Amino acid sequence: MLGMPCKRMDCLKRSKDAMMRYHESQEEYWAREVVWVYRKLRAEGKTGIRQRTIRDITNMRGRDVRACAPFLGRFCSEDEAEEIGRIILTQAI
Repeated sequence: MLGMPCKRMDCLKRSKDAMMRYHESQEEYWAREVVWVYRKLRAEGKTGIRQRTIRDITNMRGRDVRACAPFLGRFCSEDEAEEIGRIILTQAI
C-alpha cells in the first residue's frame, strides 16, 4: 500500500508498531460509523430509527451493517449496543 517492499516495514519497527496500534478491521470501522449515525439521529430527536435510515446515511449494504453488530459494544454503552443491534438485526433489508 505504501509502495514499499513487504519486508521493508520489518526494518521500520517504530512505524510498524504505530500502524498496528491504530489498525482496525473493516467491520470495526463500520461499527464506529453506525454508532455515530445512531447518536446523530438521536441527538436530532429522530424517533423510529430504522436500518434503512442508517444504511442510507452510511452508504452501507445490509450485509455490511449486520456484519458490524458484534463490534458495537466497543464503541458505545451496552444499552446503546443492544438498541442498535435490535434495529440492524431484526429489520428486513
